[in-house]
Amino acid sequence: MDARRPHDATVFGAAAEARGYVYVNQFEVGYSRDEVLLRFAQAYEGAGAQVDQARIVMTPSYARALLQLLGSAIASFESEYGALRPVGGGVIAGDGEG
Repeated sequence: MDARRPHDATVFGAAAEARGYVYVNQFEVGYSRDEVLLRFAQAYEGAGAQVDQARIVMTPSYARALLQLLGSAIASFESEYGALRPVGGGVIAGDGEG
């Protein structure tokens, strides 16, 4: 797994969608003994609506590998661009599936 894959940051809107990119700003996690469910959605300010973009199911072992990959990517990002600030008041919400 590579935490530093090239990304074309100039691709937005319809061009991004044509390439299969989706923007998400809401994340939920559910789990059972045998699997972890990641739910990604796009929430709209003031609309009270959200659009599911993806639901991903994996084993807990692969979820741990994803956690390590994200941690490595964020550490590299912060090393290059500076520390990130928490969003949403730092609140972590779950979907109750677990």
